[in-house]
Amino acid sequence: MRTVRRLAAIAAILPLSLQAQAGQVVGPGGTSQLGNPTGWIPSVQGGAAIGVTTNNPRLGWAGYGSGSLEMSVTGVVNPANGQYPDWGFWYRYAGGTAQNTINSGASFGNLASLSAMSFDWYRSFIPGWDTPSPVGVASPVPPIDWVYKTPVLRLQLREQRAGQADVLSELVWEGYYNSTAGQHTPTNTWVSETNMQSDNFWYLRPPVVGGSASYSLNAACDQQMSFWQGGILSNNTAGLFGSTGCLFGASVDVIGIAVGVGSQWPLPYHGFVDNVQLGFTGQNGLALDANFDFVPSSTVPEPSTYALMAAGLLALGIVARRRTSSNTID
Repeated sequence: MRTVRRLAAIAAILPLSLQAQAGQVVGPGGTSQLGNPTGWIPSVQGGAAIGVTTNNPRLGWAGYGSGSLEMSVTGVVNPANGQYPDWGFWYRYAGGTAQNTINSGASFGNLASLSAMSFDWYRSFIPGWDTPSPVGVASPVPPIDWVYKTPVLRLQLREQRAGQADVLSELVWEGYYNSTAGQHTPTNTWVSETNMQSDNFWYLRPPVVGGSASYSLNAACDQQMSFWQGGILSNNTAGLFGSTGCLFGASVDVIGIAVGVGSQWPLPYHGFVDNVQLGFTGQNGLALDANFDFVPSSTVPEPSTYALMAAGLLALGIVARRRTSSNTID
């Protein structure tokens, strides 16, 4: 009888083990392969490329290290408008998709309570990347930030203001605003970017149309760039709040996050990202803990496999119980 109870206990635990994993391993196409089932959404334009590969593995959540999120842009100008159209990002929204998140009011947490944010990035060396004025750059704006370029992280925000409709805005983290003069971005090595809630971001929301003076804030907070400007203002998350900040009088939810490489990058670029995390004060564990990897099918049983295992153990328990009963009768 004791054996039967043990088998039943194991059978009850197995189907729940997958649900107990708070993290997430994400594979090709943004599909969750392990843990949290919410997928990532690719956004690609121009000649950019982004996707999970095994070319530069980074050990991450649950001990899997068979890959990472690889990204690249060509640095080729569009002769029709003189712009560099390449754009490659992966987005993850609290409600699954942008529209579901907006409709449901879902969020990862409040920006003012952001207590942990980190990701790992890697920049591949490309000959000529470290030159003051890279050869062949047809751009009206000197690439003053090129030697500081890192993969980019973006926070999607929903600002709730009294008496106003919600505003969707964005914070963008780039290495350029968090570098030391003269210390260029390291290449061919993984970098763990931690404590990012204390780093500098540039803030972006659509220009206010017909807004009042109290809503329109100031020019630095209302700008929308059509081309890269290295002199754009940046601030840390705490500095965005208050009477002089962009978020004065607003309750701000983090509704999405994205990692990738942006448009207007005037040279070929190749990098990798892994281990994206978000945490908020008062929450139990991390709100987001994503690792990009290929997971071999033999490594992690599917939920259906757990169900079969549970059924098999229960069957064994029933057989064992019948044999015990039979032996008692005899």
